[in-house]
Amino acid sequence: MTFHSPTLRQVEAIGVEDANRTLNSRTDVMNNTRLRPKVDASTWDQKIPFHLLVAYEDPGTRDRALHLSHHLSKQLAADYDFHCSWWKFNHLANTILHQQAAHAATEANMIVVAVQARATPPPIQAEWLRSWLPRRSKNKAALVALVATPETGQPSDVAKTTEFLQALAKSAGMDFFNHSFELPKLPAPVASVPTARAAEVPVGAPSHVANPSSHFRMPIPRWGINE
Repeated sequence: MTFHSPTLRQVEAIGVEDANRTLNSRTDVMNNTRLRPKVDASTWDQKIPFHLLVAYEDPGTRDRALHLSHHLSKQLAADYDFHCSWWKFNHLANTILHQQAAHAATEANMIVVAVQARATPPPIQAEWLRSWLPRRSKNKAALVALVATPETGQPSDVAKTTEFLQALAKSAGMDFFNHSFELPKLPAPVASVPTARAAEVPVGAPSHVANPSSHFRMPIPRWGINE
């Protein structure tokens, strides 16, 4: 799946602006008899901020989103100041975390939703996704759906989950990208080997029979002249 930066034109605009600023500074030097204070070089290396928000369901979907996050950071590192925040859906039941994540979603350039495919989304997912939609600005942004194929359930659940997220993106005026994947198979549990039952000891048996370890003891070593 190919992802296109939603703010590519901003990079081009910054390049033109920097070029004009350089030309103007050279003209000032030529027209003035006294040089102006030198501009800090760090102002020329400013990068455009890019905020990525990831909302995931479980470790399997988180790992898939982590792979995408690493890919994006490498692609955008040269031109963008890359930031990423991570939110687990179960934690959004907390009111404070719910509000913080919703606020971050209104400012994000890209939102990644990594979930299991279902016929209908869990209430916590649907509630949070709808909470920040009316507050989003008109800035260019994208919603990326990473949908895990369920081991149990209907194959059509992937399409239903994708359609639900696509409708949310459309209502917010966001670009939409989607990708479905299979979670790694969990290893089969190893069957436990039954332990042998301890031999029953008859009542009144000698101590070395009832407790063999008390009879077969290693002698205590004695080192020195009295050995």
